[in-house]
Amino acid sequence: MTEAHRGCSYVLNTFPTGIVLLNASGLLLALFTPDGPLRTRLEFRLYASPQAFGTPAQDAWRAARAERLQTVVRQDDRFVQHVQRVAASRDAAGIDTRFSPYWEGGVLHFQRLLLQAISAQ
Repeated sequence: MTEAHRGCSYVLNTFPTGIVLLNASGLLLALFTPDGPLRTRLEFRLYASPQAFGTPAQDAWRAARAERLQTVVRQDDRFVQHVQRVAASRDAAGIDTRFSPYWEGGVLHFQRLLLQAISAQ
């Protein structure tokens, strides 16, 4: 890996519920699994190169990396819960959801893919 790539992360979202993230520190695999109509379970696995094992300092680095990831997930969780509450209140009020073509094109595309997948069954 070149020095220019050390600060880069490459993310692949796999339809409909997977994420693969690769960067200089290793590999992250994440899976979102529906757990009823109002809940989703997130499982993730962190993988590191063999050079990241064997010493107390390396163990501490891996633990800190996992904690950073959990902190980010917890921050996102509060935001996602708020978005879901707003969506539910719009539904209850009979307001059709609209997508911003600038900000939410990916969300709209994902929902269309999901509808296609469900309709094909």
